[in-house]
Amino acid sequence: MFFTSLPLGIVDNGPAVFAQYLWQHFSEDRDLNFHIVAPASDIVHPRIHLTKESFSSRQLYFNIQKRSLEVANELGDSVILHSNISHACWALGRHSGPLLAQVNDYDAANCFERPIETIREYGIARFASLAWRHTMERRAAENATYLVCNSSYTRQQAIKQYGSLSKNDPIVIHKGVDTSAFGSEVRACQLVDSNRLLFVGSNWYRKGLDVLLNALPLVCEEFPDVRLKVAGEQSQKRDAKIRLLVQQLQMCEKVDFLGRIDRKLLPELMARSRLLVLPSRQEALGVVVLEALASGLPVIASRVGGIPEILEGCTYSSLVSADDPHELAQSIKLMLRCKHPIEKVQAEGMSIATKFSVDVMIKRLKQLYLSL
Repeated sequence: MFFTSLPLGIVDNGPAVFAQYLWQHFSEDRDLNFHIVAPASDIVHPRIHLTKESFSSRQLYFNIQKRSLEVANELGDSVILHSNISHACWALGRHSGPLLAQVNDYDAANCFERPIETIREYGIARFASLAWRHTMERRAAENATYLVCNSSYTRQQAIKQYGSLSKNDPIVIHKGVDTSAFGSEVRACQLVDSNRLLFVGSNWYRKGLDVLLNALPLVCEEFPDVRLKVAGEQSQKRDAKIRLLVQQLQMCEKVDFLGRIDRKLLPELMARSRLLVLPSRQEALGVVVLEALASGLPVIASRVGGIPEILEGCTYSSLVSADDPHELAQSIKLMLRCKHPIEKVQAEGMSIATKFSVDVMIKRLKQLYLSL
């Protein structure tokens, strides 16, 4: 079997990190003849197959699919194809064997449910992109043996939009967190009264950064020493207005925009923070929530998408309504007032993160591969 991927080990977005985990675990697995097709890789291996150079996203996706079908024919045996991105496997329907299409988000699935709001939030170009993805994802649902969803909420949306087209009901395999990379050794030495908030993510409007910024002055009324670190770059047109919001609120001295950071630096950044805040308007799962929990960092996040699957019932982390800066500010202040023992916060976080670990994800994927 083999897997179609974005650049392997070169970029650090979600799908590429997922591919890296699979290669690390399956490249030496004796039960699987695991190959990867990718446009680029920092690893040279006879079972890593590179594509031709691409000049656009659609050309990139097409080249990956073309090379995947070529490799499948070369291997000759019964091959399982697993595409990392569901909307990037429209041509793989020509494959005669099992096809798995990974659904990483639900914004394409439901983009036509509120088109006016989507255009207002992201612009016509973004809506056109989502509409194209929706069409390609629907084609994947027609062709795939299984849609593999990264959360139960994503699965619900896939069934709602494509369930009648799929050969089988979509299945859930949560995206995993590398619990060993997000250890708590550094955090155990941090000062308990450090009031540093952390936000991680791009696409700031979708992640609710403006909601957090509007909540910040309310938090500062009680905690004037609070600081906010923003890790991630603006990626949508509306994000520029969110950056200007800091000046309008006169919070420039309170907010530090770090830009895009290397994933290797993220564990230390989390270890030096008091609280991760993710007031998303939309979130398929929220892997950064899992990374924070594995770091022993409590989390405040919106009750949307797949986040409740992680945080429901937590003692030291909490869920809030989306788009409500007042509720968010109250929750942050309550969290800052409480001086919970770091050991208990770490223990709960790691207990939850372990249930969503890379090892659990790999085990479930291998079971699925062998069943096919």
